[in-house]
Amino acid sequence: MNRRNLFCFLTLLLFCGCAAGCHKTYHPEKVAESIKEICLKEYGIQHVEVKLVGNTLGVHLPLRQLFSSDFEHILATGKVQNLESLLQFSPEAMEKVEDVLFSTSRVILSTGRPIDFYVLKAADTEVTGIELILIGLVDDVKRVRFWDISRNEYRDRVFHDLKVNHAVLWHRPVHNLFEDMKKLPVTDILDKYFISGTNLNMVSPFFYSHLMESPFKQDVSFEILDIRSTPFRKNETLVYIKVLENFTPKSGYEKHRFVVPSGYTAEYLFMVVQQGNQFRINRVIPFEYVGEDRVLHKIKFPEELRLYQNIENWQSSFELDEVLITDFLAQQITRRMTGSVFSDERIANTLGKVKPEFVYESSEKNTKGLEKSQEEKENGYFIFRTLPPDKDVVAALEAMPPIQVEPEDVEYYLDKMLQLAAKVLRNYQFKHFTGIEVLVPYHKESVFLKPDDLEQIRKKKFNFEPLVLEGKIL
Repeated sequence: MNRRNLFCFLTLLLFCGCAAGCHKTYHPEKVAESIKEICLKEYGIQHVEVKLVGNTLGVHLPLRQLFSSDFEHILATGKVQNLESLLQFSPEAMEKVEDVLFSTSRVILSTGRPIDFYVLKAADTEVTGIELILIGLVDDVKRVRFWDISRNEYRDRVFHDLKVNHAVLWHRPVHNLFEDMKKLPVTDILDKYFISGTNLNMVSPFFYSHLMESPFKQDVSFEILDIRSTPFRKNETLVYIKVLENFTPKSGYEKHRFVVPSGYTAEYLFMVVQQGNQFRINRVIPFEYVGEDRVLHKIKFPEELRLYQNIENWQSSFELDEVLITDFLAQQITRRMTGSVFSDERIANTLGKVKPEFVYESSEKNTKGLEKSQEEKENGYFIFRTLPPDKDVVAALEAMPPIQVEPEDVEYYLDKMLQLAAKVLRNYQFKHFTGIEVLVPYHKESVFLKPDDLEQIRKKKFNFEPLVLEGKIL
């Protein structure tokens, strides 16, 4: 399934998504639990994580395989047979994405809790760490259901992106280690998850003893309460985990004094090293030790790692920030501008491979250093700038002779881009901004367009010539 097919089914899904579940009202304080319960009971999907930050609801869906391509083979051989199919979504993965979106839409449209945005992050956890991100405005879901906006318009309004989630890759060996500790022999665990030549001192005597007691247990479960990571040295990462273990001793071991008793929450630091395309464990540092009284005692954060002790600032595999309407609109306009640039031959032939960017600014002063009025402080403004295709070469490009561009080509570019911005802002009925600061391509000066100017642009009544030739509005 490619991206176009993904958003075709997404439109249909959320358009019809409430049909099966809107008769039920979900408790405002149990939104996360309700989504996870539907996913598990109706679709058998486990490990779904749900967060609420402000009025933004986020759902994280870990997937063993997001794409149809055999990335393990590609990484091993270095050969790509078909570039077009490289990022084709797996049908099985898309079915799970569909089920989770359906579950999410049922709850957000039938709860008394105010939710403005939904965010779905579906991550390939086994090989690539690539994450499909979908961000939508809940009001758009309601509007498309009542034909207030078209399905095509709704599809265009859903922000989508693909990014690599490094924390997913770093956490994978640690997370899978605890899963396999329920069933695999110790020798297999060491071969599968630790670097070659691992010895007792590297694993830590405490954790090694914990591993060696695995054959004495049954009905073992590990509940990961927290897992976070931070880059350490080159190709090495620190992974922190807090895990609750429960088990029943096997027959004959009922009186055995286990290193980690059932019902205990242990904490560990794992050093994970990247070897080629694999991530393996290099060292284990427990936060517990067994005293002479045979009782577990807590250890302080290792002195040699004291610089990294603020674990709450480490990365989790599911990071969620509140989505603000201003940033959402800026991202959406940037995406639409980029698509328009790529499909326009005139822009490509005259301005080159430029990269438009639309951002929201809410600071106390504008980019020219002028103090803002109270209205400006409350509302903020947008900035429209045009970047080279690679931000890293900005300095190099500035040192080169200026490209000769005809003024009418710059006018055409600005007209097309700003008409698009005007259309989006008007369709969303968004008026809480004081204007748009435009950094004219190949000009050092910027100009400021007010909302009335933007409306004139939308009506095709705006004259861009003074802006391009003189860097100001007459």
